[in-house]
Amino acid sequence: MNTATITRHPRYLPTIALTAILVIVFAGFGTIRNLSAQGQKSIFDGVYTEEQAKRGEKLFQGIGRCYECHLRNLSGDAQRNVVRPMVGAPFLGAWNGKSLNDLAYKIRWTMPTDIRGRGTLTVEQAADLIAYILQQNNVPAGSQEVSTEGSAALKQILIRMPPARPAA
Repeated sequence: MNTATITRHPRYLPTIALTAILVIVFAGFGTIRNLSAQGQKSIFDGVYTEEQAKRGEKLFQGIGRCYECHLRNLSGDAQRNVVRPMVGAPFLGAWNGKSLNDLAYKIRWTMPTDIRGRGTLTVEQAADLIAYILQQNNVPAGSQEVSTEGSAALKQILIRMPPARPAA
């Protein structure tokens, strides 16, 4: 169809305009999706420090008494059947694709589950515990601590299974 046909038959104009708008909108969605994916990181990008993991270990093994349910080796208490492991494939598989913000929320607002009350952990304590959990899952440390500045930064860090090792 040439431009002469379009100008002689204005009934095509709404269809052409709608098609053009849809092309622009869907092209924009692709750009937005790519921009948001560019900001995402994985837990394997050095998202905690060794010092932060040490603080998390002290909290887990000491005053936080997390070990009472999760055991000292973070393997979970199978007899309770509600305390899931916090290490290895069971943990990483259950959290695969979720963000550190999801984990921070779970820790901060549902732990501890005893009479001390849920939601009693500070933002800093939750971040330190995340660092310790990552360390115990053999996730390499980096130069920046797990953020305590709000959920936006943590939403950009995804929990993933370890990268596949090349066959020897």
